[in-house]
Amino acid sequence: MKKYMDLCIKILFLLAIMHGKPSQGQWKQYLYTDGISSNYTFHTHKDDKNRIWIGTQNGITLIDGLEMKKFGSEHGLPSADISFIQSMGENVYVATSNKRIYKLKEDGRFEKTNIIKGNKIHLMKNVNGKLFVSTNLENVMYDGIKVSFMKNGFPNVEIKDIFHHNGETWFISENQIIKKENKKFKVAKIQFPVANVKIQSFVFYDGVEYFGTNKGFWLREYNKKLTLLKDMNVLSLDITKSGSILIGSKKGIHYFIDEKVQQFALGSSSNTSINSINYVSENEIWYSTFGSGIFLQDIGTFKNFYSKDGFNPKGMVFDIILWKQKKYIATKNGLYVFDKNRIVKHFTKKDGLPSNIVLDLDAKDDEELWLATSNGLSKHTGKDFLNYSRDSGLPSKLVTSVHVDRKKPSTIWTGSENSGLTRYDKNGFFTFAVQDGLPGNSIRDIEQLP
Repeated sequence: MKKYMDLCIKILFLLAIMHGKPSQGQWKQYLYTDGISSNYTFHTHKDDKNRIWIGTQNGITLIDGLEMKKFGSEHGLPSADISFIQSMGENVYVATSNKRIYKLKEDGRFEKTNIIKGNKIHLMKNVNGKLFVSTNLENVMYDGIKVSFMKNGFPNVEIKDIFHHNGETWFISENQIIKKENKKFKVAKIQFPVANVKIQSFVFYDGVEYFGTNKGFWLREYNKKLTLLKDMNVLSLDITKSGSILIGSKKGIHYFIDEKVQQFALGSSSNTSINSINYVSENEIWYSTFGSGIFLQDIGTFKNFYSKDGFNPKGMVFDIILWKQKKYIATKNGLYVFDKNRIVKHFTKKDGLPSNIVLDLDAKDDEELWLATSNGLSKHTGKDFLNYSRDSGLPSKLVTSVHVDRKKPSTIWTGSENSGLTRYDKNGFFTFAVQDGLPGNSIRDIEQLP
């Protein structure tokens, strides 16, 4: 049984690395001593070639796989803070604090562009394949060839943040939300219950607006009154695929989940100022800091689920399978269904399972889920369980593995501990044993080559 137990331990480990929670995860810090241009960083951008561009107080750092390259004055950049970096197709554009916008040429040098007239850039972002720029003089879109001013009711205000979700785009000023409706822009003024509040960042999720301001982290649900969640200076916001709000503040990195704001513990860097957040995926989040370099976080690798999360496998997880867009988990305590980062269902004998010990799973498309249990074979269609036992033709009630034939999906293969390999099809059950050429009658797993 040692091989069998080793397999179970490996599968248990797989469960631990399925999904991440912001309170955990892996962190890596890049400092000047690691090769970046400065510990004072403003912005990170990942381009279509999977390269990471870092804008700093002292030029640009490019991370391309294991290689790091610095760009500075010798590459045509001015002696100014690199506030924003954006790619548009093959082209890379950088915005400086007071020296306009520069474009990377093929020879590896940067040249100044004439995209804008203003000299103070509040925001530069790729919006639907075009470069949006907000300055002290104008708000423009640049398609790579020509510049067009924002029209159709778009106000001449400083844009502090842009949020894009499900085809909709929110433009955020210090006290306004600007959205396009039909062919015109609609401006909604945000009235905070305290004075001198300035919006600095914004995200929208599940009908709720979240505002990062100089005087707190706020939410507004379905256009109701604003609610202060935490009194802090929020510089940047982003949102994960699982719906956690990431918060970059003047004093460290926080996150909002389950109606609570909590802080990441990053040692001596916990109270550093977070200038921007670049969420790429659950396994790649970049934080630009003022003084502590760049943080790379992977929240999607490690997460443990316990009884308090509704998951109690009684010490053993045997298999995990994706079926009907949800994860089904075979355990010593029945069948669990995992969806949207939580346990949503738990099936046991009282729900029709032949046993609470589910040893293996396999699926026939989205039609049938097959379960190998310690008390027979079971088929689940999403509603009921149809069970097969020794009376049905199984050679043993202990079914250790199950496999749906990939070439003949109507054929199901099962393994047992001491009774060989069994095929189930329209003709019923047929078992192969040592006398048929098997090297042994204990079948621990079944796999099929193309």
